Amino acid sequence: MKPHQTNLYALWPMHLHVILLFSINLLQPTITANALTNETDRLALIKFKESITHDPHMMLSSWNDSMHFCNWFGITCGRRHQRVTVLDLLGFKLRGSISPHISNLTFLRIIKLQNNSLYGKIPHEVAEFGSLKKLELFQLASNNLTGTIPPSLGNLSSLIAFSVSFNKLVGNIPNGIGHLQSLLFFSITANKLSGTIPSSLYNISSLQTISISENQLKDTLPANIGLTLPNIKELFFGLNEFYGPIPVSLCNASQLQTIDLSANKFLGLVPNNLGNVPDLQWLGLSDNHLGRSLDFLTSLTNCSKLDILDFSINQFGGVLPITIGNLSTQLTKLYFGGNEISGTIPVTLGNLVNLIVLSFENNLFTGLIPTIFEKFQKIQLLGLNGNSLLGEIATFIGNLTHGFITSQLIGLSSLSTLLNLSHNSFTGKLPSEVGNLININQLDISENNLFGEIPSSMGNCLSLEYLSLQGNSFEGSLPSSMAFLKGVKFLDVSRNNLSGSIPKGLEKLSSLKELNLSFNDIEGEVPTEGVFKNASAISVIGNAKLCGGVPQLMLPSCPVEVMKPTKSLSFKLKIAIIVVVVCFLLFSFILFLHWGKISKRNSSSLGSTIELLPNVSYKMLYQATNGFSPSNLVGTGSFGSVYKGFLHPKERLVAVKVLNLQRKGASKSFMAECNIDREDQSGVLSLLQRLNIAIDVACALDYLHNQSVQPIIHCDLKPSNILLDDDMVAHVSDFGLARLLSIVTDSSQKQTSTIGIKGSIGYAAPEYGMGREVSTEGDVYSFGVFLLEMFLGKRPTNEMFKNDLNLHNFVKMSLPKQLVQIVDPTLLVREVEEMPATAVATRDHNNENEIEADEKIEGIVNHSKVEANVYKCLFSVLEIGLACSLESPKERMNMEKVSRELHSIKNAFLGFRI
Repeated sequence: MKPHQTNLYALWPMHLHVILLFSINLLQPTITANALTNETDRLALIKFKESITHDPHMMLSSWNDSMHFCNWFGITCGRRHQRVTVLDLLGFKLRGSISPHISNLTFLRIIKLQNNSLYGKIPHEVAEFGSLKKLELFQLASNNLTGTIPPSLGNLSSLIAFSVSFNKLVGNIPNGIGHLQSLLFFSITANKLSGTIPSSLYNISSLQTISISENQLKDTLPANIGLTLPNIKELFFGLNEFYGPIPVSLCNASQLQTIDLSANKFLGLVPNNLGNVPDLQWLGLSDNHLGRSLDFLTSLTNCSKLDILDFSINQFGGVLPITIGNLSTQLTKLYFGGNEISGTIPVTLGNLVNLIVLSFENNLFTGLIPTIFEKFQKIQLLGLNGNSLLGEIATFIGNLTHGFITSQLIGLSSLSTLLNLSHNSFTGKLPSEVGNLININQLDISENNLFGEIPSSMGNCLSLEYLSLQGNSFEGSLPSSMAFLKGVKFLDVSRNNLSGSIPKGLEKLSSLKELNLSFNDIEGEVPTEGVFKNASAISVIGNAKLCGGVPQLMLPSCPVEVMKPTKSLSFKLKIAIIVVVVCFLLFSFILFLHWGKISKRNSSSLGSTIELLPNVSYKMLYQATNGFSPSNLVGTGSFGSVYKGFLHPKERLVAVKVLNLQRKGASKSFMAECNIDREDQSGVLSLLQRLNIAIDVACALDYLHNQSVQPIIHCDLKPSNILLDDDMVAHVSDFGLARLLSIVTDSSQKQTSTIGIKGSIGYAAPEYGMGREVSTEGDVYSFGVFLLEMFLGKRPTNEMFKNDLNLHNFVKMSLPKQLVQIVDPTLLVREVEEMPATAVATRDHNNENEIEADEKIEGIVNHSKVEANVYKCLFSVLEIGLACSLESPKERMNMEKVSRELHSIKNAFLGFRI
């Protein structure tokens, strides 16, 4: 026994050595998988954390000894062995390198480190020793990794997906990749990889996606590619240097959905049997040297799922076959630009009604623009430039506006909405409907045969950044509405027949970086602010009548006004002032004589009137109002309160106003009301009279807008333009600014507020101030202001309306609780006075607490059913005034509905009184 024990003891140092060696190996990448433990995984993760130099979101803060590593953020362990199976730190902006110690995580199945800022090399240890044989998902895309792909990548035999796209990797694709027979997804897009594609890649029959675009690879496609990849769905080979013909066998890959071979050097013909790929959705063959035949288009009619076809920048010739109309109706984007296709555009193209992009520019198309364009209601990018197409642009541009109003051009992130019709032979005027393209970013209609004036509606295209109108025959002045294009950066109107002066508003466009006005007949002074400060940013040559500007333009100085004409002008001005003053004095003298006669006549009648008025003591008033009881309070105005009362002995119903003499202006108000009562009681209109006037005006506008043979817009509705006849019927007058709606919509006659149509301050619709065309909605706005003024007794130009407060907002803030305080107080007084005594007696007989008030004014009025009805009437009328004077034209009521509502309010009011 002793010798045996001695031998064991002699072996002890060796065991100790092994243990120490094992401990050291825990800190190094290990190749012996069966020697690794849970502690190995923990130490490997600690080493990974140490290699991360920046963790902005503190995602690794939980990686410490306060908890088990299986509970650390981004870590998943297997239940049985508590070994790391998932390392998921996707998209947290981690900066640092990838530690080679991750090769010690021998149970690892998923690595997701994409969308970070990792740099350095991919550790070759992950594949060299075969320690990560269970790894299925290897995601390192969108980082800053350099170096090469691990040469022994083929050792990761369980790999299903491998993605290192959008890095800075160099070198070749490893030859051993063919060993990955379970691989479904292989992506190396957007690196700097070179060389050829290992043939073994095409022998992985399980592959569904190959993405190798945007590298420096140079190769041909194998002839049998479609046979060796039976499960392939996506081929991304763009932006490399692949050359040679497109293999016919590609058409045998029946599950293909995407083929992107763009920006290579493919040549020859496109296979005619692409229709054998029924699931094809995207076929990208642009920017190659593909040959002239378009016969393959016929076979594509079998692909019912087609969404995108891109054949641009090739050498396709001949004519478009009529079978193009048989392509999938799901097609949304069709690119044929940059070829040599001739003939006319086939009318069958109109069958593709879901197109949002149609690019035919830089071909040899001839003939007229077909009427099929009216079917493309979703079109957002239309390229027809660089052909020889004829016809008037107005025949189809109006049909394209619906598609431009919404932005759905998903997938073309480098483009905003574009309309390019340049380098054709379009004729006619540019239609005013161009102003409907409110979201268009680039508009190019240069080098055509367009004439007439540039529509002022162009100022509605507020999203424009690029506007090119050069090389046409436009005439007239540049519209001043161009100053509304606050975002425009490039404006070229050169080589036209434009005249007039340069709009001053152009110098206020801070975004404008390039302006070309050359070779026109523009005259006058060149501004010196904004873009005009930089001589290199503008071009004005070929305009012989221009002057001034910055010195670098070397234009002649503008002529200075000589003294003689100035004296002449001054003399004429003095004569005019003298004539006006004399006429004013003469008119004042005549008016003085006239009022003298009237005052004499009124003084006699006033005396007789005063004699008829009864003398009333304070005691009588006190008794009549039951001691000025709150139950008799009718309402409270600016200068006092109004009470109802009954004067003995005839029980005559009266209104008693008690003035607040502490309020400034109360005495003056009292004198004014006395004069009204004595001299012209009929001059204060009652609620019913004002309601009748509102109805008369509303009916008149309803007739003008909706019942006239040609709709008429008044343009200047205000109280001074409304006349009352002897029967108190209101008539709308002064049609000096009125416009027929059919003329307004004509591009040649269209006017904006910038050239005269403004209406009157306070009554003109706010959109007129922004250059919008006159409309029936503008009249509705004016009516709303008039209605509010008539029932409040306050003009929209009152001094109280400052900053953001206007008549509309004042009423809106006051309703419903402060209605009594804002309406004309004379309305409340007159309604009490005009109320029949029988109605009041009936009201007193009934229980005064039984009141049927509208919910909106409940709690404000609880005096009687009579007062509640007055309040209801006033509240309803003011609501209509608010609905008519809304800021948004589309939200305003139309006059037909206004007229109908006012009639209903009157009938309800009269029905109660009767």
